[in-house]
Amino acid sequence: MQSKATPGRQPWDTRPHDPLSSPSPPTPLPSAHVTWYIPPEWTPTLYTALAPFYDGFAQRVSREARRRATELLNVQDGDAVLIAGCGTGLSIPLLPNKRPAVRITGVDRSKAMLRRARRRATGKPNVTLQQADILSLPFETGSFDAILSAYVLDLLRPPRRVDALHEMKRVSKPGARIVTITPALPERADERLWDLLVRAVPIALGGGKPTDLTTALQNAGWQVAESLRTRNVGLASHLLRAVHV
Repeated sequence: MQSKATPGRQPWDTRPHDPLSSPSPPTPLPSAHVTWYIPPEWTPTLYTALAPFYDGFAQRVSREARRRATELLNVQDGDAVLIAGCGTGLSIPLLPNKRPAVRITGVDRSKAMLRRARRRATGKPNVTLQQADILSLPFETGSFDAILSAYVLDLLRPPRRVDALHEMKRVSKPGARIVTITPALPERADERLWDLLVRAVPIALGGGKPTDLTTALQNAGWQVAESLRTRNVGLASHLLRAVHV
């Protein structure tokens, strides 16, 4: 005869039952849908370790996405541009970095990544870089006309993404544009391999993960205006352009 499971316990739970204690369910079995996040306090250390190797990989998988993102940003003379999470500065050469009428500011938490970004900013007097957290930007309200955030917001848990996008909206002017880039949710077989890899080994993309920021942008008060996908080396990226309304 098949034994019945104790209320509050699963049939596979073979631990001795203590009738005086509150029922406690077993730890959930691993799921392919579990998403892991790098703890925020680990991020600076992780990216200090990744900095020497980051560019070789990141340039291959993100080149087209960054190029399209700068087109979508449509920087005009007189614009103040924020790169929120500038990393090693891969987006700096793609922006109008030698036009005196354009002011570009890049921020990142990692000193090691900023050191590499400063090399790309050499000879570009309109580019300023500083260490800062995108959750607490050291700028006045309404400082920027355009914001680029590439492969940063997907590192955060969903509630913190909205917090970061709120903060970016605070420092942007009414009518300002934001363009975000994240690894795209998989649609093809090779993209699913990337998805499985980052779920199994969270640091495979530096803690990044396939993400759709549409809802997060809307919840932070941005109006999403355009969405597109790009692909490099089998990795798809999702670009969103939104407006401060």
